[in-house]
Amino acid sequence: SAEVKGGNNVAQIQRSIQDLSKSTQLTAREMGTLRSATFQLAKQNDNTISGIRNSIGAFRGLQEQAKIGGREFQRYGAEIEKLQGKLKALDGAAQTAGSSLGKNIAAGLATAGIGRAVQGVTMQAANFEGELRKAAAIEGGSGSMEVLRKEIEAVASVAAGTPTQVAALATALSRAGFSAKETSEALRGIVLGAEATDTAFDRMGGIASTVLNTFGMKTSDTARVIDIMVKSANSANQTVEDLGEALTYSGSVANSLGVSVADLSGVIGLLADAGIRGSRAGTTLSTGLNRLQIAAGGGDSEMKELVRGSAKMTEAMKRLGATVLDTEGKLRPMDQVLVAVKRQMADFSNTDRAIMAKALFGEEAGRGFLALLSRSEEEITSMISKVRDSGGAAQETREKMRGFGDSVKVLGGNFENLQNQVGGMIGAALKPLIDGLNVAIGETQKLPEPI
Repeated sequence: SAEVKGGNNVAQIQRSIQDLSKSTQLTAREMGTLRSATFQLAKQNDNTISGIRNSIGAFRGLQEQAKIGGREFQRYGAEIEKLQGKLKALDGAAQTAGSSLGKNIAAGLATAGIGRAVQGVTMQAANFEGELRKAAAIEGGSGSMEVLRKEIEAVASVAAGTPTQVAALATALSRAGFSAKETSEALRGIVLGAEATDTAFDRMGGIASTVLNTFGMKTSDTARVIDIMVKSANSANQTVEDLGEALTYSGSVANSLGVSVADLSGVIGLLADAGIRGSRAGTTLSTGLNRLQIAAGGGDSEMKELVRGSAKMTEAMKRLGATVLDTEGKLRPMDQVLVAVKRQMADFSNTDRAIMAKALFGEEAGRGFLALLSRSEEEITSMISKVRDSGGAAQETREKMRGFGDSVKVLGGNFENLQNQVGGMIGAALKPLIDGLNVAIGETQKLPEPI
């Protein structure tokens, strides 16, 4: 079992929570340790957006372990609501920090009668600066703005998107709890994946950050996750958004059972080709994999009487005779699991196959797993192997897709980088004049009428 060490060390508290949360059967002592660590984390992390998001996730993990509707369940729910209120207040302050610059410059330029060409360049720079300030304010670290600016401009110089769009992606990652350093590490891979799947930058960032957090992966794994998502989405009848939704619904359960993000994405691709996508695919896998784990290992568990129908699931697995767990009690690789179950059902009648699927996976999930098992062994192994071996998929796909129009977009991004630099210099030179005009206008509006 994991212990909370290091007193007030937030990173150590978070690691302890993650270690304990991975256990599917917590002892009373471990549950107490997890509860204590979560409240300690919330106390330490209550002044930054990323810290509050981490605390909310930890309390949601506690809720999953508590009895639905019970006192502890309600207590954790109240903590989540309180933290969400703080998060909304901090997020609003960050939004204000990002938007006020552009609004003030716009008003001042118009009042000063600055030419339209100069206004356009200056406002474009102000919009970029506002988005950049927003990302930095949400992240909350000192010096983060210049770290982000450098990487955003570097990525935008080779992307078929504008610096402002890349800055919006940085904001999305900051909202997901990424530090400035982590955002800088992740930007390039996410932009590659977005262009390879024709997905908006910030949307791709939201999906990737969810997957990284769900599977406990590091930001240095971003390129690997993006390659997996690109290969799965482009190899099946689904979009990245379908895949992201399915991973959101099934990722936590799959990770706790030892299923890798690559294997899970491959199976989601197989379901998509059978017409089962998004939340339906995610719910099918979340329910089905959890029941399969119980069915395969439940006979040896002291807790088996606590799960309704576990005896029937265990009996169904015994009759099936398929080996789906490894020596550590985790699910074997998904191609091996599906092929093992498929082979044992090969001689069943259609009726018996439907009964067995319902007994093992449940009524709704059973239909989805029957669709999976209807695929040939070659189709199953080919899809999952393809997604596992997806290294470089985003770069390769992006290069194949790039044409004249994309080259023009890259050129446009480079022009905006240049214009932002020029506009920033103009804005800095005009700022004292603009600030003076805004003050004068404000004082005039306070005068009694008529003047």
